[in-house]
Amino acid sequence: MDLIFRYNYAYLDELAEMVEKLNCVLWSVFFLVPTGRGKETDMISPAEHEKVFRWLYDLSKRVPFDIKTTAAQHYRRVVIQQKLREQKGMSDKEHIFYEDALTMGDTGKIDGLGRAPKGVNDGNGFVFISHTGDVFPSGLLPIKAGNVRQTP
Repeated sequence: MDLIFRYNYAYLDELAEMVEKLNCVLWSVFFLVPTGRGKETDMISPAEHEKVFRWLYDLSKRVPFDIKTTAAQHYRRVVIQQKLREQKGMSDKEHIFYEDALTMGDTGKIDGLGRAPKGVNDGNGFVFISHTGDVFPSGLLPIKAGNVRQTP
C-alpha cells in the first residue's frame, strides 16, 4: 500500500519495481485526501493526477500484480478512455470525451477496470476507529459517530 503525494511522485517507477520484486499480488495505491493530517499543499496537481492515472494504466498491462486505486475517482475514466483509444488505434493526443467512451464499444460496460463495481464502504460494515477510540464512518470523513472508550 502506498500513498501518492508530492513527496514520492518522482519515485513511482521505483515503488512499482519494489512491489514486483516482493512478488506482491496487489498494489493498493492511495491518493492523498486533504482531511485530518492530509494537507492540500501535499497533494499532486490535477495534471500530475492525470499523468499518474495514465502511468498506472500502462503499468497494469505489463506487471504480474493487480493495481487497486483508492481516492482516485478519475482513474476509471482514464482506463475507459485509454481502452477506447487502443481499440480505435488512436493516439494519446486525440481527445475522447468520457461520455463517448461510455457509449462506444465494450469498455463502458459494468466497470471498465475488470472488477465488479462496488459502492462506498463508509459506514456500511466498515468504520474507522482512531487511536483515541473515536469512531468515524471513514478515515476520510471526519464526522465523529462516538467513542469506543466512552461507550463500548
